[in-house]
Amino acid sequence: MNVCTIQRVSCGPTSLRVATLLIVSATLACLAQQTSPNPATENRGTSNAYLEGFIPLGPPTLEELKKQAVATESKQAAKRRERTKPTAADNSASDLLVQMLQSTDAEIRARAVEGLAGDAAKDAAPLLLIALADRDGQVRDAAERALTNVPKDVLVSSLVGVLGWGDPVVAKSVDAALPRLRDTIEAPLIVRFESRETPRVERMAAAYCLGRIGSQRAGVPLAGEIWGDDLTLAFYCADALSSVENPNLLGEFVRMAAHPQVQMRVAAYRGLARIGGDDARKTLIEAASGRAERDTAARKIAIRLLAYVPNEEVVEFLMDQVRANAGLVAPSTDALAALFGLPYGLARERWLEWYREVWEPQKAASTPPPPTARASTNPSSGVPIGFPEGGFPFLP
Repeated sequence: MNVCTIQRVSCGPTSLRVATLLIVSATLACLAQQTSPNPATENRGTSNAYLEGFIPLGPPTLEELKKQAVATESKQAAKRRERTKPTAADNSASDLLVQMLQSTDAEIRARAVEGLAGDAAKDAAPLLLIALADRDGQVRDAAERALTNVPKDVLVSSLVGVLGWGDPVVAKSVDAALPRLRDTIEAPLIVRFESRETPRVERMAAAYCLGRIGSQRAGVPLAGEIWGDDLTLAFYCADALSSVENPNLLGEFVRMAAHPQVQMRVAAYRGLARIGGDDARKTLIEAASGRAERDTAARKIAIRLLAYVPNEEVVEFLMDQVRANAGLVAPSTDALAALFGLPYGLARERWLEWYREVWEPQKAASTPPPPTARASTNPSSGVPIGFPEGGFPFLP
């Protein structure tokens, strides 16, 4: 029998198996008898295409056939999975809102923000936080209102993520909006901060948020970390604590003023200036004079903060520094300018002249011009005492 001729066989069970074997044998034999074309006699492009498609030449083995079958099935399965993936049409509402956020029309962006606050959009919190950085006030206001409807835990997680390692522009916009979100985020922030399972950088971000919203309820847990071994976390806790205007923290701030780390002492000075009172003034003067504070930069901060605890003793102390002209004229005149609103700046002679011609005569008459009671109940206005000085984002 010619190997390339398939004979007819009977159709019994045994004969069927024999026929199958004959067919396979005949096919393989036919392939073995074929010879590859001579590339020299063909067009080079056709030859290369042939070689690329059929190397290695010769009859395929059973193992190769299995591999081809598996590869084909894998490609088909991948196509089936691709067809079952949700398309843009399946999530058209959310996709449309995201596209609207990219519109050049502020009104359209504001409508998109309002839509994201609804149930139709998933994971809206990160997009709403980004909208807080929008260039249009209408959109920012809409985003702020929408954030109050986001589940508290979801919102806090997004806030901590943005402040911890997010885009600086978005982080600053979130920072500006934090005080207005206080009622929504205070409780879950405290829970997140107190949990020992919360990652370190998230605890720092949570501490910062608690300070920005002025959480009095967080005073005790924040104070508990200031004397811990983790100095970076302690720094953020001290900074947050100094942003809380709570007279009950006065004793904690006085104790912090003796902390071995200068960053903690500076945070204590800020907290004392925020609370005010005789004990706060006494501690600040001790630091400003150098008796309790040896760091020059920290002394200058304490001197400027005296503008928030004014009385005659403070004025006399500041003028002593101006007369001494020992490197502390600038912070002293800054504090005097904040107290009296006089535009003398660093003009030392003008301050001395004012003292001789205005302050001393009125003091002798027992009617000295009263210093400003306090430029503001918030020391972040008036004398610049922003802190931490590294700014955003967090750099643990």
